[in-house]
Amino acid sequence: MSKPPKDNKKTNEKKYGYFSNLKFIFSCHWNFNKRCIIALLASSPMKAFAAVVAAFLPKIVLDCIEKKVSPSVMFAQVAAAVLLNILMSLGNSVLTNVGARDMTIAENELFKMMLFQKTIDMDYNNYIFNETRVMKEKANQALNGWTGNVCNSIFQNSLLFASLFGFTSFTAIIAKCNPVFIPILIVSYGLSSLGWFLLQKYRDKKKDEWSGTFLKMRYMTFRSKDFSNAKDIRVYNMTDFLARKTQKHLDESLALQKKMENGHTINTVFEDLLKFGISLGAYAYLIHMKLTTDMTLGDFSLYFGAITGFGTWLGRLVDGISDSLECDHAINDFRNFLDLKDTMTKESGEPL
Repeated sequence: MSKPPKDNKKTNEKKYGYFSNLKFIFSCHWNFNKRCIIALLASSPMKAFAAVVAAFLPKIVLDCIEKKVSPSVMFAQVAAAVLLNILMSLGNSVLTNVGARDMTIAENELFKMMLFQKTIDMDYNNYIFNETRVMKEKANQALNGWTGNVCNSIFQNSLLFASLFGFTSFTAIIAKCNPVFIPILIVSYGLSSLGWFLLQKYRDKKKDEWSGTFLKMRYMTFRSKDFSNAKDIRVYNMTDFLARKTQKHLDESLALQKKMENGHTINTVFEDLLKFGISLGAYAYLIHMKLTTDMTLGDFSLYFGAITGFGTWLGRLVDGISDSLECDHAINDFRNFLDLKDTMTKESGEPL
């Protein structure tokens, strides 16, 4: 019988690349249900395009008023913009719901089955060895837990693509007003994103500790509910001991979770304050341009909305990168467990 590995290095736990994990998750969904990928990717540009049309709508109205066009022409232009916005928003909503439903089906019928199949097929030595049990717990958390969701990766990447489309569109609008806005806004949101990346790094550092705590809690719950142990628990008066051990592991889990929540709150407050300060300065400069130049009221409304839209989409882009990387780490844990090598020879059994 094969001997269990003695350290993490021999368990072949490794770091897969982002694009390698993306290819893995895309191929899983594509082979299981192509509609999920098609729907989510098709919905990505629609959401951004609808936001751009909404930003141009006040400019269309104000330009028509300044140019004193006929009411019929004004109505036709506004109606076309509104109709286009409704179609894009409706298309995005329908396709997103279709993709989300197919994604849930894939989670229940594909990824959970992959985890279950690997668990029942792995070597016994690997099954009972502590480090590989932690790997299994990390894979389980990657599929169901707080660290991210393997199946949700396709949805998060579609949101990332949508954020990239929106960010690019509003960047082009602002560049026409004053290109100086762009590096200032990018640097400010880059600073806010740094906090999220540091938080994700801390999460990765504590992942083994978190999974080990969950593993102990699950073991205590499972063993204490076993009827075969009830007599020993009663005879040796182990009730208080088991309660203390369970409470200890629960306190460890809550302490880790509290640290994560505190980091999330600090990053959110810092990001909101940074957004407020930068946007306030941009609006003041825009008002100054309106008062000192021949900028039309329509252009003023467009740039005013573009600054808000740029900040919103850049914030979504930063959040999308953070969420996609979180899902990437979850896929990494999931794949490490699936790729765990079993050395026992599995041959076909005797014919019945």
